[in-house]
Amino acid sequence: MASLAGLIVGTLCLMIFTRVVWRYHCRQRGPSPPGPPGLPILGKCSEWCREYGTDIIRLNMLGFNIIVLDTLEAANELLDKRSSIYTMDYGDDWRVCRKMTHHEYHATSFQKYRPILARRAYEHIHRLTEEGRARANIMKVTYGIRVFLEDDPFIKLAETGQEAVSKCAIGFYLVELFPILRYVSAWFPGAGFERKAAVWHEAATRKLHVPYADFIERHERLRNVSKALAETFGTDEDVQSCARRELEGVLGINRLPTFEDLGSVPYLDALIKELLRWHPIICLDLPRKLREDDVYNGFHLENDSIVIW
Repeated sequence: MASLAGLIVGTLCLMIFTRVVWRYHCRQRGPSPPGPPGLPILGKCSEWCREYGTDIIRLNMLGFNIIVLDTLEAANELLDKRSSIYTMDYGDDWRVCRKMTHHEYHATSFQKYRPILARRAYEHIHRLTEEGRARANIMKVTYGIRVFLEDDPFIKLAETGQEAVSKCAIGFYLVELFPILRYVSAWFPGAGFERKAAVWHEAATRKLHVPYADFIERHERLRNVSKALAETFGTDEDVQSCARRELEGVLGINRLPTFEDLGSVPYLDALIKELLRWHPIICLDLPRKLREDDVYNGFHLENDSIVIW
């Protein structure tokens, strides 16, 4: 009995000592961004930023340290100017990918892809009742492969990868909170994540051997510009009338628009830009993971923190 009491007292002393050392260490390296303590309610990040008077807050969700950026300035400073510690390692693979991407996708080289995009746009006009996919343009531009909108293997592979990205969100599976569950057999109740992981691993392996762009997985499945345009402005008669008058004034009624007409339709151009801002085709707010300690506006950002904006 005495040994048990001694063990309890010793454990408490060790916990107190560890807490004191931790608090001293935190004071030495600067405070963390403000934020609510533990298990916050999602969807109030902007309100919290206004409440704390800052553009960056910290959330603690079941052991995950999450940094939320609430302004474009904070996102540019951390994710752009300091991207070396918020993105993948700057190694040989990164340099090769950057070189290939820059060679084919920049302001001047885009001109040569206009005929491909225009042809796809004309084809899509005849399929307004179907679900279009912007992935087809990327496949044609990148690999010269024509993607069929129905039952195409490339699209199915992309959708499997997209499912993996969406289902692997923070805290979606218990194995993220309790890593020991990795060693539980797939047949065990509650271990369905292992079966899912096997399917996703196979899809990821195939993706390495199939001519398919990695960033296609991040595209919104049910969104493209024409579909969102019809859904958003289809019931607004004033917007429709203004856009139609502008188009008919430039094109007449006997031809379809081309890229050369962009400078002559400012209203429609602004309409599409606003639509892309409201319903972006590509997911731009993927979480990042901090690769080393950082400091922003006097706040200490811990290594391995998840950064979202």
